[in-house]
Parts: sequence; C-alpha cells; structure tokens
Amino acid sequence: ELDKKLYDEYMNLRLTGGTTATCVVVRKNQLYVAHIGDSRVIAVNCEAESRYGFLDLTTDDKPSLKEERERIIRSGMSLSEDGTRVVSYDKRTDLDVTRAFGDFEFKKMSLEPEDQGVTCCPHVLLKTLTKPIYLILASDGIWKVMESDQVAYHLEKTLVDNKMDLACSLDELIDECVSNDRWGKGNDNMTCFFVHILV
Repeated sequence: ELDKKLYDEYMNLRLTGGTTATCVVVRKNQLYVAHIGDSRVIAVNCEAESRYGFLDLTTDDKPSLKEERERIIRSGMSLSEDGTRVVSYDKRTDLDVTRAFGDFEFKKMSLEPEDQGVTCCPHVLLKTLTKPIYLILASDGIWKVMESDQVAYHLEKTLVDNKMDLACSLDELIDECVSNDRWGKGNDNMTCFFVHILV
C-alpha cells in the first residue's frame, strides 16, 4: 500500500530513488522486527556471565541470497555479471539491494509486491525477550565499515568496560566508522541507534 502511494507521488514529481527500512516494536516481552534492504539490527547481551554475545536479527537483502535471486529472475529482471547487483528493466542502472521502498525503475507495478524483482515486502521476526538486551539499529554506512561482531564488541567495551553512557558510546562508534578520505571506506551516510531494552 505504501509503495503504491509512493509510486503516484514519484510519477507526479518525476522522482527517482528509494530507501530501505528497519523497524522495531517492543510490546511487553515481545520483540517485533520488520526489515527491507541492508540496514541491520543486532541484539547484544552485555551481561557479565555471557560476555560478547550478539545475534543478527536481520539479514541484508542482497542478490547473492538464493530466495532473492530466484524472485528477481522470475520477475523478468537480470543481475550484473558478477551477480551482486540487480539491473533495472531499462538496463540503465543497477542496485545492490533486493528489497526497498521506491526504486520504481526496478519494479513492474502490474506485478504483486511479493513478485516484483525489488520488492517492498518486509521480512518479519518475532522474538520473546527473557533478559535485558541492547539493540543496535544502523544503516548500511556502518555495516560497510564494521561487521556485526565488531559493533557488538564496541558496545561491550565502551558500556561495560569503560562505563560510558549510550550517547558517548554511539558517538565513538560513528567516529570510528567515518572516513577522513572523501572516497574511502566510511563515506556513506550513517544512521545508528542504540536501544537498551529492559524486561
């Protein structure tokens, strides 16, 4: 429904582009995660008895995943020669994610959303929480520089070992990821949230 509304706006204003989305809702001890694209959510357990425990709650939607690749091919789209990018219907551009809002040059609106090469249908996860955790929600700019285990280690090091507050820990993480070189690794946009969930 949202993608159809966006489509009308995009066509009226002649816009291009798209976005990923990662949403988290906590209700009592139930954690809901809805996800499209390559933003990511990880859960980190910083309790003393299980140091450095983390869990990826999302998987980056990339053409290398079998399910994603098969849907792209069924929709009539193609992949780049190395299989890492989705090629638009008009062959003028490509995209490195397989799920997004917008990006209509990669969609046939005559197809159902779940059948489109680049779909807006999210993956949804429900998890029951049994202990306090930290959630890290971040855009791909962070994950292009650090892996999930490195971000989890950063959180544990700054919060548990160095007794920083969440805001300072987040500032330090962004500082570590941002490149001094305009064209270097770490020059993508970066959005990151640390959330402490108590149950």
